[in-house]
Amino acid sequence: MISILDIVKNLEDKLNSSLIKKSSENTALDNGSESYKFKLFLDAGDYIGYDYFSDEKGNVDINKRVKYINGLMTVLESNIEGALSQNLTFSTMLELLIPLENASDNTMELVGAIRGVIDEALSLNSYQKIESYNVGVTYSLAGTGQREVRPLIGDSISLFCYVSYSFVAGGVNSTEITMKIDGCDVNSPRMGYSRVANQEADIDSNTTDGCATNVTGSTIFTINFDKPIQKSKLDDIIADFVLNGTNEAHYVEITEPTENGQTTISKYMIFNEANQNTETTLNASTSVTMVEAMMNNGLVKLSSGAQVRLAELAEKQE
Repeated sequence: MISILDIVKNLEDKLNSSLIKKSSENTALDNGSESYKFKLFLDAGDYIGYDYFSDEKGNVDINKRVKYINGLMTVLESNIEGALSQNLTFSTMLELLIPLENASDNTMELVGAIRGVIDEALSLNSYQKIESYNVGVTYSLAGTGQREVRPLIGDSISLFCYVSYSFVAGGVNSTEITMKIDGCDVNSPRMGYSRVANQEADIDSNTTDGCATNVTGSTIFTINFDKPIQKSKLDDIIADFVLNGTNEAHYVEITEPTENGQTTISKYMIFNEANQNTETTLNASTSVTMVEAMMNNGLVKLSSGAQVRLAELAEKQE
C-alpha cells in the first residue's frame, strides 16, 4: 500500500518545481538575496526558518538566504476498499505558513505570487502516477488564514487549501480516456459509453417454470456526456441539433489505455437526445446522448466536420 508520506513528498516536489518556475518571473519570490522553498510535514514537524542557498553542486552562497514556507498536511477522512487495499481515497487539509519578515513593501505581491504557485502546482497535477498507482487529485483554491506575529516565527500569514486523493493500483484514471467529435475534444467532467444488447427469448413449449433461453438479436452503442456550454465548434454542432433538428452523422473517436499502450475506436454517430440548461447566474450546461448511425443506406448525411476530420487523418497516414 502506498504511504501517505509518499503523497506529501510528491506534493512538496510539485510545489517547489512550480516555485522555481515562478521565481524566474517574479522578484517577490526571488530578489537575488532572498528566495523561498516549501517544506511539508505530515501531522507534525519542527519549524524551519531559513537556510543558505546552495546550487546543484552543493556550493553554498552565504549572501543569499532561502526562507522556508512550512506546510502541515492533516488527513481529514479516508476510505479503503478491497482486501489488498487496492482502492484508497482520502481528503486532507494543507496549511502553509508564509514568513513576511522584510516583505513589508511587497506583502500583497508576495502572498499573491505564492497563492499562484499553489494553484498552478495543484491544477497541473490533477492526474499523477506514483509508484504503481494512478492518482486523481481534486483541490480547493487557497484560502487566506490569519496574519499575526507568531512566537519564534515573527510576522507571518497562513494559507490553506483542501486536497483530495483517489488512487487505484494499476487502475485507469478518467483523464486517460478521451473523446473527440469531428476532431473537437469533448471537455466533459462526466462522460460515458455503453453497448446494450436487445435479447430475443424463446420459451420452451415443454417448460413448466417459465424459464427462457435467450439470443442477442442486436446491440446498440451509445455515448453520453455533460459539459458547460462554451463558444466552440462542438457547442455550435450541438446547438444546431437542439434548435434546428440538424442530425447528420459525426465522426466520434474514443481513446482509452490498454495493457500494452492505448487503443482508439472510431464510429459514425448521430444525436439521440440533447438538451441545454440555464439556471440563475450559473454557467449554462448541455447534456448529450448519441447512438451509432447506419451509413450504408444513404439516408444519413455525413457532416462537414466529419469530412474534414477524415481528410486530416488520411493526410497523416500518407
